Amino acid sequence: QRPKERFEFVKDTVNKIATESKDLFDELGISLDTKPIEFNARVLDKPVCMGDDRKLFEPKPLSDWFFVSIAPHFDANHDSNVEDFISRLTAEAKRMGITVSKPFVKKVDYRGADTVKLVFEKIKSLPTLPPLVVFCIPYGDGTYHQIKHMADIDVGVMTQCMKISNLMVRSCVRNLLLKINGKLDGKNTMIRDTKPPVFTTGLMVIGADVTHPAPADRMFSSVAALVGSYDPQLTRYSAAIRVQKRSKEEMILAFKDMVVELLYAYKGVKANNQNLPTSLVVFRDGVSQGQFEHVLRHEHKQLLAACAAIDLNYKPKITFVVVQKRHNTRLMPQNPYDKDVSKVGNIPAGTVVDTKIVDPVLFEYYLCSHEGAIGTSRPAKYVVLHDDNGFTFDAIERLSYYLCHAYVRSTKSLSVPIPVMYAHLAAKRAKDHIIARNQHMKTLEKQYDGDDEHRVALELNARIKVNDSLRNHFYYC
Repeated sequence: QRPKERFEFVKDTVNKIATESKDLFDELGISLDTKPIEFNARVLDKPVCMGDDRKLFEPKPLSDWFFVSIAPHFDANHDSNVEDFISRLTAEAKRMGITVSKPFVKKVDYRGADTVKLVFEKIKSLPTLPPLVVFCIPYGDGTYHQIKHMADIDVGVMTQCMKISNLMVRSCVRNLLLKINGKLDGKNTMIRDTKPPVFTTGLMVIGADVTHPAPADRMFSSVAALVGSYDPQLTRYSAAIRVQKRSKEEMILAFKDMVVELLYAYKGVKANNQNLPTSLVVFRDGVSQGQFEHVLRHEHKQLLAACAAIDLNYKPKITFVVVQKRHNTRLMPQNPYDKDVSKVGNIPAGTVVDTKIVDPVLFEYYLCSHEGAIGTSRPAKYVVLHDDNGFTFDAIERLSYYLCHAYVRSTKSLSVPIPVMYAHLAAKRAKDHIIARNQHMKTLEKQYDGDDEHRVALELNARIKVNDSLRNHFYYC
C-alpha cells in the first residue's frame, strides 16, 4: 500500500476500535487518541556520488577469464546464446568503462558432484589462476553450493554464477557487471562531497549479523558474520565467519576471535602502514530490545578482549549501534505534494527523526536512507548502546546515512548501512558452504546429539574456512 492508503486504513481501523469499545474504555478510564502523531523531521543532505551504473567510478579490466556452462543437458541454441551473451556483456562493459577481453569458453556435461570437482582441479592446475570464472548453471540443482565451496575454500578463485535461463535476459547484464567489478576490486561509486567529521584517519566500521536456520533449511547450526572496513572511504571490507550452536539468543559467541581477524586484516593493508584503527563503530543487526543489555555486555566485553589480545595498550574508542528493521513504525509526509516527496508519496531519502517517537532515555533515531518506489517505506531504527566517540545525534545520523551508499551490488542508497548488508551476505555465503557439506553434516547429526552441537560447529568451522587469497575481497557479493 502507498503511504496515504496505509495511513487511511490504520486511521479507519483505530476509529472503528474506538467506537466499538467506547463503553469498555470509559469503564477503564482509557482515552484513545485516534490521530497519528505529528512531529518535525529533518532531511539530511544527500551525498553526491561519483559513478553510477552507466559509468563506473573505478572500473577494473577483465582479462584471461573463463566462462563455463555446466548442466545435465543443453538445448540446441546454447552455444549461440552464450556467444550472444558475451557480446552483450562486452558491449555493456565498455559503456560502463570496463575493458573485457574474450574469455575461454567451456561447456561441461553435469554427471554428479564430481563434475564440479573435476572442473576446479583443471582450473587449479593452470600456471596462474584466472581473475574470474563465470559459471552458467541451472537453477536449484545444488551446483551453485558446490561451486562456491570449491572456489571460496579449496581453490581461492573468484567466481560469478548466473542462471542459464538468464542468458537471453538483457536486463541482467548490468547488474552482473556491478558484481564483477566489485569482485575485481573496482569501485562502482564513490562519494564526492564532504564526509562527516568522524571520517578521520583510523576509523574502522564493523557490520555484524547472525543468521539462524529455518525449519526447512538443509543445515542446523547458526552462522555469525563480521565484516570490517580497511580503507579510508569505508568501501572495502574483509570478512570473518563462524558457525555456532543454535540459540534463541542473538549473541555472537566467537566475537573476540572474529574481531581479531578483522583488526589484523586492517593492519596488514599496505596503505594503513601497520597501524590499527583508533576508532571502531559497530553496526549490529538482528538484536531485539529485550536482548540489548545481554548482547552489549557480552560483545562489548569481547571487543575489548580482542583489542587487548593484539596489544594490551591498544584501546580504541568504541561505538556500538543496533540496527533494526523489524518494527511497525511508518512515516508519511504531511504535504504529499512537497517537491522532495517520492512519486508514490513516501518520505524522501535522508529523512531522520530523533524526537517525539523515540525512547526518551535511549540514544536512538529513525533514518529512512532509501528511495521508496513501491509501498510505504520502512525507516531503519538505530539504537546507540555504547559510545566512546562522543557522537552527537547529527554526527552519528550523518555517518549512518553516508554508509548506506557505495554498495557493490547497487548504485542506489540502501535501507541499512552497507556493512550490515555485507555481513548478511557473508553469513549467507557461509550457509552455501555448509549446504555443500550437506552429506557430511548428516553424518555429524547422527554422531552427536543436541548437547554436542558446539562440537558440530567446531567441525564445520574447520571445513568452511575461506581461502586466504579471497578473505579481504568481495567473494560473498
